[in-house]
Amino acid sequence: MFEKLYDSLKETPHAGQNPETVHSGEILRLRNHKTCQPCQEGGCAALTAEKDSFRIHALFHDSDIFNTAKVNNERTWTTGDVCEFFIQPAGQDDYFEFHVTPEGITLQLHLPPVSRMGSVPFEKQIFESGMTHRVQVRREENYWYAVMCIPFAGMRITEKEAWGSRFAVCRYNYSHGQEKPEMSSTAYFPDTGFHNPSRWHRLVP
Repeated sequence: MFEKLYDSLKETPHAGQNPETVHSGEILRLRNHKTCQPCQEGGCAALTAEKDSFRIHALFHDSDIFNTAKVNNERTWTTGDVCEFFIQPAGQDDYFEFHVTPEGITLQLHLPPVSRMGSVPFEKQIFESGMTHRVQVRREENYWYAVMCIPFAGMRITEKEAWGSRFAVCRYNYSHGQEKPEMSSTAYFPDTGFHNPSRWHRLVP
């Protein structure tokens, strides 16, 4: 999968939304989450549904790779570069959020329905799915690559229930000397932030 993502990342980026319905293993480009325009530093991602788990691959061009989070389950989106994976299993209103940083620090959240956003303290949203991950950082080549593997059992779903799930892969790209990070996503959020499952992709075989 790395080679496919790398080849895709080398292609000339263009504006435009990714499809609402996405096949397992389909490569998606990350764009500005508000405008769908190409990012200053691009990225590509793919989600595959395997026999017993979701596997997320993401490759990011990044000239300033860092995140200062030191332990798992910090608020990693505030401390530096991070890959975020959102997933809402089919038929459910609650959803899950998974992070990994270039340093391999993770965050795992089980969130209530969007209509109840903010009703559950951050600390009570933290959970353990059994996720495993792998990160490769190539500073001399200005990229980092992340893989997250999340067992269906950790989300209490079956392989059959995985199909039809809504998902998005998102990114915070920080750079020293810049006040705000560049935010991008495989999905399009013209009026909201990333926490909007109605804007996410629907996974099909």
